[in-house]
Amino acid sequence: MTFKGHCVAANLWPRPPHPWVFGQTQVIDGRVIPYADVHCDEIRAALGAELVSVVPGRRSLVFGRAISRVVTHELHHILTKTTGHGAGGMTKWSYTAQDLVSDQFRFVDREVEQPRRALLPSPAKPTPRSETNSCRTE
Repeated sequence: MTFKGHCVAANLWPRPPHPWVFGQTQVIDGRVIPYADVHCDEIRAALGAELVSVVPGRRSLVFGRAISRVVTHELHHILTKTTGHGAGGMTKWSYTAQDLVSDQFRFVDREVEQPRRALLPSPAKPTPRSETNSCRTE
């Protein structure tokens, strides 16, 4: 994960709405590879108005929360090796400034289960016993 730009809650200015790109997972030949970028300047610009209204002592916390949500989204792509997006939660295609700074951020069960399945090995299937290969005592 590469953090690009200035990842601090300083020099804030409200910016007009724009199609910001907060993060990007790398894809080569249609395959997700384990590299992603987080664009801190884009996040900071998109959140300028929200961060200016936050008490100065909490700005870093709120900005860090926003960056963490972008990191979570990109890690989901990497861990599940997918480029798809969901309708809500951390896998949705686009976040509002409010999504990034809100005290609440819910995970949909599917969003938690997908990386778990991708990371954990499948349970071993019992191997059938063969009468000729089994060891017995009488």
